Amino acid sequence: MCTVTWLQTRDGFELRMNRDELRTRAVGMPPAICERDGVRYIAPRDVEGGGTWIAANDVGLAVCLLNGPSAPDGRTGVRSRGLLVEDLADARSVVDVRMRIGRTLLSSYAAFTMLVLEPGTAACVARWDGSTLIVDPAAQSSMLLTSSSVDLDAVVASRAAVYREYMRTSRGRDAEMLEQFHRDHSPERGHRSVCMHREDACTVSYTRVAVCRDAVLMHYEDGPPCTGLRFDPIALARRSVSLTPRPQAGVR
Repeated sequence: MCTVTWLQTRDGFELRMNRDELRTRAVGMPPAICERDGVRYIAPRDVEGGGTWIAANDVGLAVCLLNGPSAPDGRTGVRSRGLLVEDLADARSVVDVRMRIGRTLLSSYAAFTMLVLEPGTAACVARWDGSTLIVDPAAQSSMLLTSSSVDLDAVVASRAAVYREYMRTSRGRDAEMLEQFHRDHSPERGHRSVCMHREDACTVSYTRVAVCRDAVLMHYEDGPPCTGLRFDPIALARRSVSLTPRPQAGVR
């Protein structure tokens, strides 16, 4: 249950994500700087399932994950999907991520949609439905990624319609338009709105990643974007990559 948008910029990109969860789920830890295999990255932490739902590293690569539809037989993954994002937080490029996902035993995970962004490279969207992995290596930044555990088709259609209306009235996509979209309650404050509110679930956090020429920043709000508590942004100096993807390295 999430909504994700992104915007390519001259030196990098901006990524926005509303995380929707059950109200009974433990509150996530705010973003912190971590390190994995010599790569520093910023990520919040899922204290219940482990791992994270979004990460951005000092190379300028970002990975985020939305839950996929529940399996018809009720089967769940034996490993938290958030751990997969954490496993990939030290990736050097989109190509690196694709190689590593291709070698991963995905049957350990429930269905998901993953977005991978790298400056100067087309966005990559990988979808795992529990049995098949489909990768779009050149996803359009005008795409909207969204998911819901309730009334999925109606939710997707409603949020897509609101998104198209924002693009129409703003005559394109920009940072201000996306900021407003992620806080929107159309068509009403409820399960279909981007800033989602249900009796049993809601948007529990809003994250914005900005990658520019010299820095990687993560802005975080704990709670729904309409009322959430804003944390000070966390920044990393962005470095150039001289390392090539490591074909012998698998996801740990």
